[in-house]
Amino acid sequence: HITAPVRYTDTLHHLHHHGITTYLEIGPDTTLTALARTTLPTTTHLIPTTRRNHNEVVTVLTAAGHAHTSGVELDWSAVVPRGRRVELPTYAFQRERFWLHDAAGGGAEVEGAGLGTTDHPLLGAVTTVADTGELVLSGRLSTSTHPWLADHAVNGTVIVPGTALIDLALYAAEHTDHTTVDELVIHTPLALTRPTPIQITVGAETDTGHRPISLHSRDTTGTWTRHTTGTLKRETQPTTDLGTWPPIDARQIDLTTAYQQLADTGLHYGPAFQGLHTLYQRDNTLFAEIELPTAAGTATGHALHPALLDAALHPAALNTPDSSTPHLPFSWTGVTLHATGATHLRVRLDTDDTGATRLLATDTTGQPVITIDSLTTRPLHPDQLHATQTETNHLYTLDWSPHTPTTPATPVDFERYTVPTVGDNVLADTHHITTETLTRIQQHLAADTTAPLVVEATYDDLAGAAVWGLIRTAQTEHPDRIVLVDTDDHPASQEVLPILVASGEPQARIRDGAITVPRLTTTAVADALTPPADADAWHLDTSERGTLENLTLTGSDTATRSLLPGEVRVGVRAAGLNFRDVLIALGMYPGEATMGSEAAGIVLDIGPDITDLNPGDRVTGLFPDALANVVVADRRTITPIPAGWSYADAA
Repeated sequence: HITAPVRYTDTLHHLHHHGITTYLEIGPDTTLTALARTTLPTTTHLIPTTRRNHNEVVTVLTAAGHAHTSGVELDWSAVVPRGRRVELPTYAFQRERFWLHDAAGGGAEVEGAGLGTTDHPLLGAVTTVADTGELVLSGRLSTSTHPWLADHAVNGTVIVPGTALIDLALYAAEHTDHTTVDELVIHTPLALTRPTPIQITVGAETDTGHRPISLHSRDTTGTWTRHTTGTLKRETQPTTDLGTWPPIDARQIDLTTAYQQLADTGLHYGPAFQGLHTLYQRDNTLFAEIELPTAAGTATGHALHPALLDAALHPAALNTPDSSTPHLPFSWTGVTLHATGATHLRVRLDTDDTGATRLLATDTTGQPVITIDSLTTRPLHPDQLHATQTETNHLYTLDWSPHTPTTPATPVDFERYTVPTVGDNVLADTHHITTETLTRIQQHLAADTTAPLVVEATYDDLAGAAVWGLIRTAQTEHPDRIVLVDTDDHPASQEVLPILVASGEPQARIRDGAITVPRLTTTAVADALTPPADADAWHLDTSERGTLENLTLTGSDTATRSLLPGEVRVGVRAAGLNFRDVLIALGMYPGEATMGSEAAGIVLDIGPDITDLNPGDRVTGLFPDALANVVVADRRTITPIPAGWSYADAA
């Protein structure tokens, strides 16, 4: 280790080349075993003999047992001198797995609560209200359990696509023996800024045979927001034939920049929603071929996968006259599902003078899949989008909130200690003042008294700040014994001090008699970091090392450059945050370094020699500048995400 390279890897290769298949590590821990696992084939037997904080006799005997099952001949009589051999059963051991999986539904728990289960991927339970006959379906939408939803964003905010709401409405129609969504109006977009519980209610049947339907979401305060209302009916809409395919007398439209055009309007579609493959136009009629992307998952359980139907509407979005703002589905009329499980569509879209779109979609054999009599959209302004987000999942920050305590009926006794401020010798004064304060606190805690000690320390003085940190720790060990106050010399402040002490608040700030106390509040959207408007790619950086307040999002040219051999461009969906990143931001990490090293996301582009990855693949691994929206990674440092893992799990 000191005078020359160990060449551990070379040694392992040499042993493996000479037929060594079992390795026994004799040492205080499993360090070498872990290193060997990254070098030797998976068929190799790697056995540590001891583990830190484990019983040595147990671990050595366990290692001997593993060696025995690996084919190593052992002298068991040296360990167990007496005993008799027992024949093992001649049949195979029966195994049953009991792993717990993070599923959206939770069928066993649902049935245990007296509810019915559902096979729809976005729903978890279904029940019928006894008195009214109403049908209630409930679920929980999250980009962790349904990662493809993250690929549908409007002006940077993940929005549940209107096609998902139609998919849920069609599924509810099937449960009530109805065939058509007669009408569905989307009143408020459903922003998915956090895991969101949803509830679909299908009312009792009316005299006309229709059933009302609505969808609500619930925030963390328990408040329900209505997003859609509509009606279901039994009449099936008639279908027509698409005719010859490809369509005759129609010109093919180049789609090279199609999704960039949509992104320029604020509609950001990730790989899961980029299913538009071919587009033709004849007058005001559009024809398209749609395929469900791999990143969207399977169509199983859906009435019609939302990503597939959404892609079928992209031709109309590309031909919207107003490209300054994004347009979202508003009103659906006459939506009939003719077949389920579709993964490929051939689509015809006709737009009338009012801007309403009529859609007919078939499978590749010409059999109808879905018909939509009319779909109207409406523009969505960014301010309207932010207004729909009644709460966000932003970070918390410390704020000083006004506090008006009740005047006590009897005076309270307390002791006071004023912390002096620093002088010219700031560092020495800070150490001296902090030591004196600690001594005074220890004397008070050792004294035979129940009266609290009020420590007056200036919050923005260096010594005062050190005292605040010290006393906050002491308060956790001795609650109600110390009160920490930052006060001025105003007479009104001195008058309210006994009232503050009687209120039981452990920390406060008093200015001109007004009391404020520290409280955690959520950061406003306006306070959040904003990506640069003139950059397609960005990463987290600091304008100046030393404080987290200098964090900023900086444009990145390296993430958008042409790829070299062995490189992969990845759209980041989740990134890991390490303590190293905090040290870098604070300027306490040695040398130059960038923040972020672990992430997960979707492959956007591959280098000229990459053959085992394709755009749309979900990957995780080590990335430079991982706290970013787009990164370029070395193929050797990334790997496909295992099935069932969310982006956050993988990161």
